[in-house]
Amino acid sequence: MAVIAGAVLAVMASSCGGSAQNSDGARSTAPSRGDGGPATATMRDPGAPDGGGRGGHPGTDAVPILMYHVIAAPPAGAPFPGLYVTPSEFAAQMQALKAAGWHAVTLDQLAAYWRTGAPLGAGKPIVLSFDNGYNSQYTQALPVLRSLGWVGDENIQISGLPPSQG
Repeated sequence: MAVIAGAVLAVMASSCGGSAQNSDGARSTAPSRGDGGPATATMRDPGAPDGGGRGGHPGTDAVPILMYHVIAAPPAGAPFPGLYVTPSEFAAQMQALKAAGWHAVTLDQLAAYWRTGAPLGAGKPIVLSFDNGYNSQYTQALPVLRSLGWVGDENIQISGLPPSQG
C-alpha cells in the first residue's frame, strides 16, 4: 500500500515545481519518491514543435502507469501485503490525481499516441493498470473509475487465482 501511495505522490509531484524545459519543448521533472530515489515524468508543452501530441506526428512523452492488484485490506498473513490497497485509499488516490489535473487513458490510447500522435485529451494522461482479474477490481475500483468518467486496463489472469480472489 505504501508503494502505491508513494507512486501516486511521485506522479502528483511531477506536476509541481522543479521542472525545466529542454530544447524540444518538453518539461522534465525529478521529484523524490519518498525513498530517496528519483521519480521522473515528462510532459510535452502544447506549443512544442510537434504539436504536443495533437495528432499527425508520433508522440514521444512518457506517461506514468500505476499498477493495482487487490482493492481491499490485506488479510492477516498475506504473503504480499503491498499488493493490497484499501477501497478508501484507492478512492482517495484517484481523487487526488484528478485534483492535480490527471486523467486516465488506456494502453491502446497511449499506443496510438506514440504511433500516430492521436490526442490523449486535455490535462495530464496516466494509465491505471489492474493485474490478475481480482473480483475487487470490479466491485471496488470500477465504481470509483466510473464516477470520474475514467478508464483502466484490466490484465486478466485466466488460471491460478484462488476462487476467493478472482
